[in-house]
Amino acid sequence: MKKPFYIFSLVVLLLIISLPGIFNRAEVESANRIYEIMVPFKNLRAIAKAENRSDYEVLQEFKAAGLEKVQLDYLTLARMEENQLVSIYSDAELTEALRFSPEYKDSYVEKGIYVTIPRQSSYESLLAQHFYLDYRIIGGERFYYFTNPGVLEENIGYDAYYIQMLHKAAMDYVFNVPNQNSSESSTLLHNYKHPSLQGVLFSSGEVTGFPFEENIQVIRDALQKNDLPFYQQEFSALAGLPSLAKETNYQFIRQHMIALGEKSLEESVQQAVRAIKERNIRSILVTVNPEKATDGITFIETLQQQMPAHFIHGDARPFQTVDSANWIQPLLLFAGVLFSYSLLSLLPFKIIRIAVVSLLFITGAAWLITDYLLLLKLFAWLIAVLTAVCAVLISANSRANLWKSAEKGATVWLSFLQALGITVIGILLIIGLLNGNEFISGVELFRGIKLLHIIPPFLVILALFGYYLTKQNRHSLLNIFNQEVRVWHVIASGGLLLIFAYYIIRTGNSSLVSPLEITIRHTLEEILYVRPRTKEFLIGYPAMIVGLYFLPKKPIIGRFLLVIGSIGFLSMINTFTHLHSPLFVSLLRSVYGIGFGVILGYFLLFLVVWGRKYWAK
Repeated sequence: MKKPFYIFSLVVLLLIISLPGIFNRAEVESANRIYEIMVPFKNLRAIAKAENRSDYEVLQEFKAAGLEKVQLDYLTLARMEENQLVSIYSDAELTEALRFSPEYKDSYVEKGIYVTIPRQSSYESLLAQHFYLDYRIIGGERFYYFTNPGVLEENIGYDAYYIQMLHKAAMDYVFNVPNQNSSESSTLLHNYKHPSLQGVLFSSGEVTGFPFEENIQVIRDALQKNDLPFYQQEFSALAGLPSLAKETNYQFIRQHMIALGEKSLEESVQQAVRAIKERNIRSILVTVNPEKATDGITFIETLQQQMPAHFIHGDARPFQTVDSANWIQPLLLFAGVLFSYSLLSLLPFKIIRIAVVSLLFITGAAWLITDYLLLLKLFAWLIAVLTAVCAVLISANSRANLWKSAEKGATVWLSFLQALGITVIGILLIIGLLNGNEFISGVELFRGIKLLHIIPPFLVILALFGYYLTKQNRHSLLNIFNQEVRVWHVIASGGLLLIFAYYIIRTGNSSLVSPLEITIRHTLEEILYVRPRTKEFLIGYPAMIVGLYFLPKKPIIGRFLLVIGSIGFLSMINTFTHLHSPLFVSLLRSVYGIGFGVILGYFLLFLVVWGRKYWAK
């Protein structure tokens, strides 16, 4: 028993040495507390049109409510036609129109696209800057002539009239940028450089320059030269994001989009609040139904009222760089190998110990040699699985001497504390290894969450009930399989399968949430800032405490409850593997989960003890 203790002590010492990296991440997260609200400018224009008001009047009304920025679309010939600035005709349409003109009915119309000359000279200059303009005179009128229909969707710049309006209103704006010629996009950003231009949003699902690395570097240089961050919308795939994010040292702003009308106004506000305080979102993009413009004003005002006081409404900026010394990750890899060895040395699985420690050593060494990030994430995932499994098995062993490695059975609270300590060490290893802007920004994710919720309980089942597979107990297992299957067996099995399926579905961003649960969640968030995870304080920890109590007395019941109890610890680990969530939020959520779970667990334990005494009488 002394050898694992010394190794554990060394692991704890190595973790203490590595703590500055984690502290730096916490400081970076706490320093960035400014959030902003953004609305597409075309949305405001649609509101103005629906209410027969001027664009400027609507803009000022939203600004007074707290609108910080607008999103400005780029101009194309197609959009100019939508705004009635030009008219676009195909050769077939012009030929058909000329049929009714005696003077021009026999005119020859070349195959192609014909665009009328805009009345305002500023738009004509804009087109001349972007296109090599060819002209045709058809029916006595001069047209721009194009042979390629693709020119209708090309980015030709941004509407100077609306930009001047935004300047007049002192309103900042963000450019929508499509994935077109990166050099042209770079020139456009330079030409439109202004203090009110605060960033770009890639609107075509690809960063400008994708898939060519050298073109991505061109747009990177343009953004850095003009001191412009880019925006990334949460839950929206953006091809080329990892490359551009790495090239810009992850200097981008995470944005969450909310379409008002899809949910109630209160739910939309709560959704925005959670995104900002729980997922490092710093920009909320709101789309408003033009027929319900007042909802937009109400949303903006209510969001500011319900936002926690330590957040500041203003101009969102990217997170600063999370500094971490180069030696910290190798140190933590070494600590992770020692941690796995010390855990498994307390359990009677020598072959498994050799295999797991070897796998971790090879994975860690391979990452140090190749710098292939997937290997580092695999190492962290293995630590997560090992921590969740061993936390339960070692605490069970200390409680009931399952494998005769403990001198005497520990009390329930001591065994639970032991499991909790193992889990904390595993979490510190994981967040220390996966530390940096690539992780807090959400570009790099901790993969395998579903497997993390399946494999540890399965391994705990094998360890705790594996004695049925031994030679001397195999007949007991055969007797079970030879029993007659009754109706209630089928019903119970079906119920367990449904519960398991629901458990797996709910491990992700599930929408299977009842209105009552939503109300309870909102209430807990208002009171506690963040709500504890249900799997922890209502299921895992109470089951663990009651299971540890029963383990020496009723081993089958105790072991079954410990399997359920493993859910609490793996849920706690899962909380910290949401690397884009602030450390403070994950820590507070876990503390609440442990506190409420222990209280509920001991309350259930009191009921069990009291109930047994009552029935004994």
